[in-house]
Amino acid sequence: MEKEKVIKHFKLDQLVKDILILKNEEDTLTSRLPFFADGYPGIFFNDSKKEITLLPKNKRLSDFFIYGQTIEPIESW
Repeated sequence: MEKEKVIKHFKLDQLVKDILILKNEEDTLTSRLPFFADGYPGIFFNDSKKEITLLPKNKRLSDFFIYGQTIEPIESW
């Protein structure tokens, strides 16, 4: 999985901590997405033909959602 950190406009400094683009060209069944508890909420956008499923609950995730803090990395397939 390729990770790219986007340099944000200075006007976003007080609103946005980081902008990350994660790219995976491989046809893997499972990926761990690095969302960690850092005190900030996050916005997730998925542009893929595959569904995103949260494991181990097997819950299908929307292609766009806002999330709060996490305790562990999100594992999906």
